[in-house]
Amino acid sequence: MKYAFLLLVLAAANAASAQSTVAAVNRTEVALTPLDGAAGETRTTVKPVLADSADSRQRFFNGPDADHLLGDWNGWRSSLNRLGIQFTGYWTGIASGNPIGGAKPGHVTTVDDTFIVANINLQRIAHWKHADMQMSFIDRGGRGLTNEYIGGQYNVQQCVGGQAPFFYQMFVEQSLADGKVQWKAGRLSASDDMNASPLYSLSLNNGIDGDIRNVLFDTQSSAYPFPTWGGYLHLNLSKTVAYKTALYQTTKGVFDSSTHGLDWAVHDGDGVITMHELVWSPTLRAGKGDDAKELQGHYWLGSTYTPWKGFTPFLSTQKVGNSYGFYVHADQMIHRPYAGSKASVTLWTAAAYYPQQNIAIVPIQINVGLVDQGRFGHREDDKTIVNFIYGQFSRDYAQKIVAAGKGNPNHEMVVELAHRIQLARHTFFQPDLQFDIRPAGTGRIPTAVVPGAELGIVF
Repeated sequence: MKYAFLLLVLAAANAASAQSTVAAVNRTEVALTPLDGAAGETRTTVKPVLADSADSRQRFFNGPDADHLLGDWNGWRSSLNRLGIQFTGYWTGIASGNPIGGAKPGHVTTVDDTFIVANINLQRIAHWKHADMQMSFIDRGGRGLTNEYIGGQYNVQQCVGGQAPFFYQMFVEQSLADGKVQWKAGRLSASDDMNASPLYSLSLNNGIDGDIRNVLFDTQSSAYPFPTWGGYLHLNLSKTVAYKTALYQTTKGVFDSSTHGLDWAVHDGDGVITMHELVWSPTLRAGKGDDAKELQGHYWLGSTYTPWKGFTPFLSTQKVGNSYGFYVHADQMIHRPYAGSKASVTLWTAAAYYPQQNIAIVPIQINVGLVDQGRFGHREDDKTIVNFIYGQFSRDYAQKIVAAGKGNPNHEMVVELAHRIQLARHTFFQPDLQFDIRPAGTGRIPTAVVPGAELGIVF
């Protein structure tokens, strides 16, 4: 990891030679979005890139039009793709500081995350129609600024949590009925498929990046980089409506990084968590005929429930179970200058409610965001980002903190301003500024002003 920033500098220098802006890193066929910290940060399913992609015309250290920084490995990548095996890697690094505010102002830390995945086409290799197997590895390093120097609830660096190497995924997935049904099962995490949007990955704060954070705070659901056993089912009920359901293992050690993702046992006292989502994905049309502009939207209502009796109430030592809650998401493109334009403005919001004050540290969280893409002329893949987080602490949690003499936590807020510059198809750079208001919710810690930057590479 100590050489990671050198790799980023090489990538940026290579990408800076670009004479034009190209497609974004987070493309559909390489669905890799750094999910968030204490659990979560990467989209999982990687679809094979055809051998005649820009990579197949390159060897090593590609130009800006290529899918991967490291190119075709002198032909090996294309050869493996033809056999049905695709290797993809993603690296992201963040440097952030708190010159003003926080518990201990005047510090800078760096964190990074490496994700390497192998996708095996089982139809090509084993004649299993429309099936794939996926295996992945994660390595995280660095020291989190929030944990050490700010003291807030929401980490300002999304790749904080589980700073260790992990064997992450090993699952099989299959598409049936002409894509109307998809399922997967094996070693995976809830944040791979549930309660997540690509829009969240544009935030450096892990109160947004990955999934809405109190779903993680208030449950024992798995999330990147912490896998468990699980199964997932996606049903396309119509062209615009889908239903998703999943079942995952719940265990007290789900966030134990010392096992490095290799504890595959089902222990006494383990349980399950179920998740459900009803999704509506409309495309609105503005205008008439060939000039009509398509404005995409995504809306869903979700819920979680676990009977697992492993939760410790804030004001008692008696274990309890039956955690439940609800979450919603809405994003809608509201502007496009002309039909087919990449430039657009999208508004989004997400919220979650976990009513059990005795075990939910943040019963209510509300996130709001805006993404303005292609605002600056020919830079059609760049994005200007504005985000807001509000989290309300639970009554019982507040009583526990008051009893410890550490203040009375009520709420915490974060405002984030950022601009993602797409240096190349495989590389982005994102300056970022965050204001963590009332860290830890008590008002005792001054508002933290947090400038930072992120670099990401698909290799």
